[in-house]
Amino acid sequence: MVEFLSLVGYPRGPDFQALQEIAQLGVQLIEGGEYTLLGHRVLGKGTQSVVFLGKLEQKLVAVKVLRGDSVRSDVEHEAQMLKLANQVGVGPKLLAYAKRVLVMEVVQGVPLERHKQLSDDELVTCVERSLEQAKALDSISLDHGELSRPLRHVFYEKAKGAVIIDFESASTKRKPHNFNSLFSFYFVKKGEIQERVKRLLQPPIMSVTKYSLEPCSTSKWKT
Repeated sequence: MVEFLSLVGYPRGPDFQALQEIAQLGVQLIEGGEYTLLGHRVLGKGTQSVVFLGKLEQKLVAVKVLRGDSVRSDVEHEAQMLKLANQVGVGPKLLAYAKRVLVMEVVQGVPLERHKQLSDDELVTCVERSLEQAKALDSISLDHGELSRPLRHVFYEKAKGAVIIDFESASTKRKPHNFNSLFSFYFVKKGEIQERVKRLLQPPIMSVTKYSLEPCSTSKWKT
């Protein structure tokens, strides 16, 4: 267990401040997830953070901890962006946070990058719900910033249909392009997942401008 906890602060060794914050938030870290980090299972790992499985009041949660070599000094910005997204029903629910630790609802689903694991109906649901959520983010002028490459940022989840994660690059200071970015990924770009989506969903007639992609007025996805 001590060896597992030493992953808090990876790759520079134990981050005692983060460990203290985790304890103060009442969270217990447990090993679990589909990714492996130094021989231990975690929910996710990125260039700025590691996401651990945890327990808070006997419920499973996701615990995002800044890496020891992260260029970010705290999770305040991401917490505020996620809190704002939650107001329109988007993103995993924010439960608690401290300077270096973010605790949120655990997403128990399948990312778009593993779309082959989804049935046709599940993929259609994920596409439709994620586009609806992208429109919701646009409506509050919150730009996610990563939805032009959503393979690891959009999950199919049975309860919600889709969950958009990772708001560390989100901003309210730039023009939101969530819907256009996601719509373009599904219906304009080329690839295996796009061919499958276009086979299952009749793509709306589109007009493409230099700056954005807008569905025409006959589309279900009118902006």
